Amino acid sequence: MRALLLAAALGSGPVSAATLQVADWPAERDCTNCIRLQFRRLDLQLPHAEVGKIFTTGTGSLAVELVPPSGDLKQSTSIFDRTQAQLRDLFKKSEFLQAHSIKTPRDYWDTLGTEPASGDKRLALVRKAERIDSARSYTRLSKGRLTAYVVRAAEPDDQRIYFVIDGDETYYMLVGPMSQALVDAVLANARVAEMP
Repeated sequence: MRALLLAAALGSGPVSAATLQVADWPAERDCTNCIRLQFRRLDLQLPHAEVGKIFTTGTGSLAVELVPPSGDLKQSTSIFDRTQAQLRDLFKKSEFLQAHSIKTPRDYWDTLGTEPASGDKRLALVRKAERIDSARSYTRLSKGRLTAYVVRAAEPDDQRIYFVIDGDETYYMLVGPMSQALVDAVLANARVAEMP
């Protein structure tokens, strides 16, 4: 039943313009054949059936690749993070953040879930850049201090989950060809963990 509700919340067919839908966080479940990955403050349990190895190049900003059991790096899911300061720098000239009273990563992802008002070209452009305008669905799930925004993209290799932690200027992104089994496992067991 839980899987059916989550599948319905995450969408099963194309829509013309995805707007933010709210769903319940799936119940935590045992993951006996999993590896735990802590990426800064985001703690995940990844099933070996979906993730064969974890890979990072160590160049530039930190990014981690979840490589499928097939070993095909082109089919891996990337995990990386961004900060509110990076968003401010990105939108400094356009004043997009100020125009929409965006002060936190949660404000940003919530705003992108709204249909742009007539004439709001900036919001339309940002939704397009984040691929939300063409997504099959855009869903927010919350559990305590952790919020996940799941973008079910029209393109199978460009699925996305954004994680926001209350009181933290950093947000986390998982981007790539995620199977429903991987999405379900990530969401069921994701939690906030303090840095060691």
